[in-house]
Amino acid sequence: MYLPPRGKPDFPPAPEPTEGQNFTVDKDLRSWLETNSDVVTVIKKPVAIEHIGALSAQS
Repeated sequence: MYLPPRGKPDFPPAPEPTEGQNFTVDKDLRSWLETNSDVVTVIKKPVAIEHIGALSAQS
């Protein structure tokens, strides 16, 4: 069984904004949450992790 070498994944950097693109890519999750705070769904009751997708789709 092949196992890839361990270590830091080699992810490319986020793309730069291009002409005609009306948004910029947020640098991290905290920035994304601040940018999208008006559309983020807050679930206040405890739910199983597998139900979060369905709850998000309904909101």
